[in-house]
Amino acid sequence: MKKTGLVVVFLLLILGCQMAPNRPSIYDFIPENSNLVIEINNFERFKSALRNNLFLSKTSLNEAIEKHLGTVDSLNVSGPLLICTNLNPETPKFTFIAEQKDILQNSFSNIQSQILDSIWIGSEEVKTAISPSAEKHPFTAIQSLADTNSTLSLYHTSNKNSVWSNVFLNIHASPERLALNGILLDTNAPNSVAAWLEINSTKPQKISDVAPEDLVSMESYNITDFNALFEKVKTQDSTAVVSNLEQSLLGTFNEMGWIETSEGRGFIGHSFDMGATNEALIGFQKISENYRSVRVFEFNNPSFLSHLSDFTAEKFNPNLYTILDDFIIFSDNATFLKSLISSHQNKTTLAANANYKAILNQLSDDVSFQSTLDSESLSGILNAVLNTKFSAADLLAYKFSTLQLIKDDQVVHLNALLQKNKPKGTDKKIREEFSLVLDADILSEIQFVDNHLTNQKDIVVQDIENQLYLISNQGVVQWKKKLPGPILGQIQQVDLYKNGRLQLAFATPKRVHVLDRLGRDVGPFPLKFNDDISQPLAIFDYDANRNYRFLITQKNSLLMYDGRGQRVKGFNYSSESNIENTPKHIRHRGKDYIVFMTGENLAILNRRGQVRVPVREAVEFSNQDLYFYNNQFTTLNKTGELIQVDSRGRVSRQTLGFSAKTQMTASRKTLVAQWENYLQVKDQKIVLDFGQKTPPKLFYLNDTIYINVTDLDSNTIWFYDSQGRALAGFPVYGTSTIDLANADMDKALEFVSQSSSTSIVMYQLY
Repeated sequence: MKKTGLVVVFLLLILGCQMAPNRPSIYDFIPENSNLVIEINNFERFKSALRNNLFLSKTSLNEAIEKHLGTVDSLNVSGPLLICTNLNPETPKFTFIAEQKDILQNSFSNIQSQILDSIWIGSEEVKTAISPSAEKHPFTAIQSLADTNSTLSLYHTSNKNSVWSNVFLNIHASPERLALNGILLDTNAPNSVAAWLEINSTKPQKISDVAPEDLVSMESYNITDFNALFEKVKTQDSTAVVSNLEQSLLGTFNEMGWIETSEGRGFIGHSFDMGATNEALIGFQKISENYRSVRVFEFNNPSFLSHLSDFTAEKFNPNLYTILDDFIIFSDNATFLKSLISSHQNKTTLAANANYKAILNQLSDDVSFQSTLDSESLSGILNAVLNTKFSAADLLAYKFSTLQLIKDDQVVHLNALLQKNKPKGTDKKIREEFSLVLDADILSEIQFVDNHLTNQKDIVVQDIENQLYLISNQGVVQWKKKLPGPILGQIQQVDLYKNGRLQLAFATPKRVHVLDRLGRDVGPFPLKFNDDISQPLAIFDYDANRNYRFLITQKNSLLMYDGRGQRVKGFNYSSESNIENTPKHIRHRGKDYIVFMTGENLAILNRRGQVRVPVREAVEFSNQDLYFYNNQFTTLNKTGELIQVDSRGRVSRQTLGFSAKTQMTASRKTLVAQWENYLQVKDQKIVLDFGQKTPPKLFYLNDTIYINVTDLDSNTIWFYDSQGRALAGFPVYGTSTIDLANADMDKALEFVSQSSSTSIVMYQLY
């Protein structure tokens, strides 16, 4: 009987699924005449990019949204949003489409909106009835290519003869860069880019090995079949005739391209058979001059390359050439050739440039075509794709931005990276990585957290609206979450499921939160409390086995919970006085100590909340934290004396010249104190400028001690070593305390600070 019932239920479920009508999606309502469709998956990420990315901030997106929907900051969109337009310069029409549940607005400034089958549609044109488009818009067929982690995805088509005229792109924006990747959509046209790339191979580009780093632009074509290339040329110019020289010489190249510098322009080929190349050039061996022991030859062949209009782009009559390694470079300008010889010998080529290498490391190794863009070309591309109005001068800092095309069967992949160049400097140069403006004034300390997906670091910070941000180490806002109150102290990380996936754990005044990688609450958290939590959350992992204990302080009482949100039985503690700091767990000589200050007493407990070590001597504690220094529990009293308590409860006092307002920090072997205009590191005393300072911070990374203080009067960040010596390159600008870590897995460290009331800055430390 039970089996029969299960079968009936199963059949009903199947029939129910078959009978249910297909509910329209947001893509079904894209207007047929839309030749630009933009999909935004994460509106907070997009909003941050509009504010902080140079390229997106200059588009008309912000203007279009504010004109029709209201200010970007006021919008609350929790799911994908489509922006569709016909790109008509005279009468542009915009349509906005989203799931009804994702639009959390009651009204919009200047748009008519309707709902159909739970789909919200906002349009400038008043419609009496809305229905899905009769034919699927082309965006629907390629929507699956949209990267939900991108800032936006873009479909663009037009009748213009340009590589950017018919394209689908995922666009990733951060404060210092714009990365584009996608596909070309006109691969079936006879003269499309895809058709031209049929004669290309896909392999690493080599021309940058001899291109000077001060170039204007460079193009590289991995063409391995010259005869096929010339047949393509003849389809456009039936009068074109291939010369014997072109056939014999170009047939020895497996890569060809162009280099342009301020001195001139040259055609370059990479030979896979230098013997055959020299044989093809046997009639052109007259030396024009020797420059730095490199011969420059005369080249008298006016018709050379005259029919390759798609590669020359302008009239080119070379009369000179030179040979560098396996490269042959032709030019009509001797100064141009000499500059290439010099840069090659001085190893100042493009391939050796750190900024160019940083870009290539993020792009594909094997390409069919690659172009390094000068600022003029870059501005032209951006103005065409993003409808911006950049001048070449606006983009000088983005030199070495690179475009790649990769032919893969019938698909042409497009990659491009527009990245701001980092200035050259010595090994002791501090470099700003990015600056990011948030939505409101910053409330909490900025700190790094581990990203278990990349093994790098992200950044967390909270603003005065109690919004918590997770920000990548590239400055991209990953998400923003509204909390019920300010975070107490620092955010910690746990691995509740013991699978390597980390969560964020912290307390607000009446709750204990655990959030996953996407900012979602992890059940059974948050834990809710009627009484206020009075100290930051303490998390203990006694045996390093991820059996976490969450210790909550409520004035004079401690409550302990496990990783399942259950109260830990057997742990009970309360005192007559309020607890003055976050309890700490210290393992020393095989024993566990839970220590904190309460009133004038130092409490030292065991795992069950019972007194492990009685401390009978009263201490008038200052407001400084408690540390385990030189195998003793250490802090300061109200007069600035160093107070230490050993594992037997014995109290010692030292007068070290500290004032009553001294701020301190310590590790197991290093003590740092700051008061008035002094900073003391171990026994070294340093004189500082007068002014308000942040509490000193101590970091131990790469077997090196780093000590930080920030001068809040002069807004300067200082770093010192373990001997109290200021590090080279400091001070730099900053308005708050910092956090220091290796954020991106390279050799250098990074640190983050505030740069204004609403903005953060990340620097790279050599």
